[in-house]
Amino acid sequence: MNTDKAKKERQSRGRGAPAKLAAMAMSLMLVLASCSFAGSNTGASGAEDSVSVAKTSSSAEMFTERDLSGDYDEGTAVKIELNGSSAKASSEKGVSIDGSTITISQEGTYVVSGTLTDGQIIV
Repeated sequence: MNTDKAKKERQSRGRGAPAKLAAMAMSLMLVLASCSFAGSNTGASGAEDSVSVAKTSSSAEMFTERDLSGDYDEGTAVKIELNGSSAKASSEKGVSIDGSTITISQEGTYVVSGTLTDGQIIV
């Protein structure tokens, strides 16, 4: 009798498999269909919108060799010390501090230390 029960259990397990497979196939088709429509956006006028792709730049185009080297002269670097919600700088050259907002507006070397718990550093 145990063998009949085991046989029935094996048969009942296989009955839901085609339905599960069909549901997975439908889900996959919906995902793929939505991806193909994402690239073509037609407005109310019926015309397709054009899509422009931004050119990505390499690090060699964006940074100088000095930027990439990681070396700096500590004597000429502006030091910014963060302390909770305030900050202070060793020089006003290229740095402005307004409350907990630190703005760096010029090129140069800035050494930032400490912790800013509630503020911004804008470059």
